[in-house]
Amino acid sequence: MNKKFLVAIIIVIVVLLIILTVTIFKTLTTTRQVNNNQYNIEENTQALNEQNIENNIEENIITVEVNNETENIVNQNIENSNIDNVEENKEEQVPDKTEEVVEEPTNDVPTTDNSEFDSSVAFIGDSRTQAFLMYTGLKNVTDYTNIGLMVDTATTKKFVKSSSGEKVTIIQDLKTKNIDKVYIMLGVNELRLGIQQYIY
Repeated sequence: MNKKFLVAIIIVIVVLLIILTVTIFKTLTTTRQVNNNQYNIEENTQALNEQNIENNIEENIITVEVNNETENIVNQNIENSNIDNVEENKEEQVPDKTEEVVEEPTNDVPTTDNSEFDSSVAFIGDSRTQAFLMYTGLKNVTDYTNIGLMVDTATTKKFVKSSSGEKVTIIQDLKTKNIDKVYIMLGVNELRLGIQQYIY
């Protein structure tokens, strides 16, 4: 067999081996990079999920503590009102010589006149405002309260159900109603965030 032919065959084999080696090396490198990227994505996703869970737990704990404190304050006010009513009833009782009538004190919550608070009055606020409406019995007012509502989300968050059934912002719903008075209580949720600038 001709020596030149053998040399040509050997050169072709060597070139093929080099090409095969380079291809395998590139494939392995690409696979390793893809695996590293996937690992980094999974690690970042897990860290982000853990951070979100911690933030949610912290926010829920703060909300529960504030709600409990609000409930305790309202209950204390109700108890004080009951005590004041009992004392006033005792002072107002005048004994009748002909017929003695003994009035027993009642533990019912004192009724208040809420006639001026109708649907033309709106309340905007967070969970503290919700508790206020619940414990004062203001059921006929327009309720724009939402747990965790803040100054910067009060005009952008869509949580109010419109007459058509879709969720809209407070401003959008206010345009469709005849509101004479608006009571706003916001800003407490921002205290824990360390915000330096506020909207007045």
